[in-house]
Amino acid sequence: MRSRHPFLYAFFAAACGLLNLELAYADSFPSRPVTMVVPVSAGSGMFEWNAGDLLFFSDRADRRITHVGISLGGARMVHLGLGRGGYAVEQLDSRDDQYVTSLMSRFVAARRVI
Repeated sequence: MRSRHPFLYAFFAAACGLLNLELAYADSFPSRPVTMVVPVSAGSGMFEWNAGDLLFFSDRADRRITHVGISLGGARMVHLGLGRGGYAVEQLDSRDDQYVTSLMSRFVAARRVI
């Protein structure tokens, strides 16, 4: 789904790009004080994410992060989806979409920056 607001997508692209760049040179999740990056899963179920939560994916056997998306709340995520041809908003609980099914099979974790 394309947005009519290109500024919003430019912001998400910059944020995802910076996170991917940082992760490319880090051993793990972004190096922030423990009080700033917290797991989201404590007490919440899958797809109970807040807007702004970071969603991490990996297509590697060692589970090193290779892709980052930004939650729009619930099961919606914005990301740079090369398989979608650019910036895309995904409905992650969609069972009819093969791209989403493949993406969710690579889901590693959700984190909230506070």
